[in-house]
Formats: sequence, structure tokens, C-alpha cells
Amino acid sequence: MNVFNRLVIQLQEQVKQEPNNTYLMNDLAIALMETNNYEEAFVLFKKAADIHPNVQSLNNLAYFYYTEEEPLEKGCWRI
Repeated sequence: MNVFNRLVIQLQEQVKQEPNNTYLMNDLAIALMETNNYEEAFVLFKKAADIHPNVQSLNNLAYFYYTEEEPLEKGCWRI
């Protein structure tokens, strides 16, 4: 198991304990992108931006749209 997979597991536990902590959500979403779990990462980036639209949340969501394009449905992305 690589470092990012372990980090994902650790952050998932922390997010369960603090479900409205947008900083943890953003960190988890970044780790999920590193493990190629883009759909889960997008959901977390969007949720974090909805809960607390600060610079970090909005920037991470914008970066996701810029690099990965727009998700249309499960497994499909607009290119």
C-alpha cells in the first residue's frame, strides 16, 4: 500500500469524526486524486466549497475543473 492510500484511509477516519471540517475534506480530496479516485475527490471538493466557500475550497474546486474537466455522470467527463 503506497503512502497516498494510507493517507486516504487516515483522512477518511478524520472526516468521519469531523464531517464539516472543510480543510480535512480538501486534504482528503487531494489524496483521492493522487489515488485516481476522481469522482470521490470531485464530490468532496464541491461539498467543501458549498459548506465553506473560502479561498482554499474554491481554488481546489476550480483547479479540479481546469485539470479534469467537468464530470457529466459516473465515469464520464466533458473534455
